Amino acid sequence: MSVFAVPETMFDIAKAISTLFRVLGFRATPGEIKENAIAILTVGFLVTWVVGIGRWWDDPRDLLPFVRWGVGSVFYTIALSLVLWVLGLPLSKERLRYQHVFAFVTCTSLPGLVYAIPMEIWADQSTASSYNLYALLFVSIYRVSLLLWFFLKIQELTVRQAIVATFLPISMIALSLTSLGHGARIMDIMGGFRDRMSKTAMEEVVGLIGCLSYMLGPILLLVYLAMVIQASVERRSPKK
Repeated sequence: MSVFAVPETMFDIAKAISTLFRVLGFRATPGEIKENAIAILTVGFLVTWVVGIGRWWDDPRDLLPFVRWGVGSVFYTIALSLVLWVLGLPLSKERLRYQHVFAFVTCTSLPGLVYAIPMEIWADQSTASSYNLYALLFVSIYRVSLLLWFFLKIQELTVRQAIVATFLPISMIALSLTSLGHGARIMDIMGGFRDRMSKTAMEEVVGLIGCLSYMLGPILLLVYLAMVIQASVERRSPKK
């Protein structure tokens, strides 16, 4: 069956919507995601696209069409799913396929709807910027928590493995962006900060994240490689 096959019945869609909210409530099981992955992908893909459009619909800047129409969000989920699948594959006891990880990642798009609320229309610039900052913080913490839960409960990693697998890609992305000088720009785009005070606070946060990434990124990478080797040795060892 193709990864992008269309679900056969409305029952599959209804079940997929239920699973999506169970994922967001930290309650889904590996079986739910594996058995209904195609339907979850169909629903999650649509949600990701709509959230991507909602993220930019009221932004006055001259954005590229693929960004304005949510295509960038879709491609981001495809790439992120691949990274998470590759990271979890050598460690996981629950052998998930790429489409299973992809289905999970699309489920995490829904909280991003908080970005679609046009606070700039209803409030002054300072209040709108504060809302954007708290919305960015809320969505970030929520999604990181979901990712940690996914590695623990769905892929059945140990606590140490789950922590490293969760924060390694985050630290590497932050390290890459700050090294290239794009960290503040990306945070500005994500949060929609338009007043100087918010931008200054955001730049200070980006600087702190960059420093932490420089310190923790290489350490997390070395620990991850050690865990991969250990997991490989354990699989090859004869069971008593």
